[in-house]
Amino acid sequence: MRCDALSGVMAALVATSLTVAEPAFAKPSLPSFRPMQNAAVLARNFEADYRDDLHPMCERHVRVERNSAPGGGWVAHFSGTDVGPPGIGPVVMIACDEENIEKYKLRNWEFDARISDDGVRVDAKDGIHAGQWNEVQTDGDQPGWTGIRWDDGNKWVVVPPPAAPASPE
Repeated sequence: MRCDALSGVMAALVATSLTVAEPAFAKPSLPSFRPMQNAAVLARNFEADYRDDLHPMCERHVRVERNSAPGGGWVAHFSGTDVGPPGIGPVVMIACDEENIEKYKLRNWEFDARISDDGVRVDAKDGIHAGQWNEVQTDGDQPGWTGIRWDDGNKWVVVPPPAAPASPE
């Protein structure tokens, strides 16, 4: 009789442990699926016009599209203007104003960068243009900003689109 009682307890323990363990293996957890759903939305955050304080008055644009290459994902197409020849120095702080354009000439540039699978990081794989999406809320006296925080410490701040003209009344 004692052996039967022990067998019953063992059977109950095994059944309980199977019942508890089964759901973990039977269904994928929702949190592991959710980031993939949001990756497209997060990747689209990069699509904007920007202000770059290291290059005042120079253009900075990013257009985002689905990557058609095997593996998919998202690609960011960067384009803009700078003053002076490429490779003028490691940190160039030249404004795209009339005087500098006349002296150094304005040049256009563009490059592509891959957006990470989670939609938060961007990397052109050139050792320079790697960074992440940044949304900083206003904190006391510190103004907030939204844009790209580059790994070298520079930041590109999103420029809001111009306001629509008021309709005449």
